[in-house]
Amino acid sequence: MANRKKQKIKRYIKRRAKQFEKHRVDAAWVTEIEEWHLNYC
Repeated sequence: MANRKKQKIKRYIKRRAKQFEKHRVDAAWVTEIEEWHLNYC
């Protein structure tokens, strides 16, 4: 069971990574904002 779950997670991460490639600029921008919040809030 655990192995199957790990494979699912790996597949999910790969798919997310592909989406992230598409939206890398957006993701970077969100990260900037999150860091700003951490530093100034």
